[in-house]
Amino acid sequence: MLSESTIKIIRDISQIISEAGGECSEWCVGCTADVELRMLRESGVPPEYRWQICRCALSGSEARAIVVGFRNLSCEQVFDPNDDGGETAVYVFAYLKRPMTAKTANGQGIEASKRQVSGQQIFAD
Repeated sequence: MLSESTIKIIRDISQIISEAGGECSEWCVGCTADVELRMLRESGVPPEYRWQICRCALSGSEARAIVVGFRNLSCEQVFDPNDDGGETAVYVFAYLKRPMTAKTANGQGIEASKRQVSGQQIFAD
């Protein structure tokens, strides 16, 4: 059974992906213990960037499970070289790949079509 916090994080990330349009493959997702270092500095995501999100999970294992679920939907997983599989990497983040970020969607724009991810089952109970 999924916890309420896990369901909320999944819904929040699914909502921003749906609002942005495009495909899950145009998004990066990861977890970290240090959001400022990992997402903002290393991945190059500006704090004011509209198409990014970060949420705090209850544990590192919950955060990793959320990331795996979105990876299974074709989001690109961003690995944290400092994540030793412990419980400190509790922040789940996602961002739309753009030229200003370290990861880009192959330099191509986002298609107008939207993909609804919130209705898909990405985690087994």
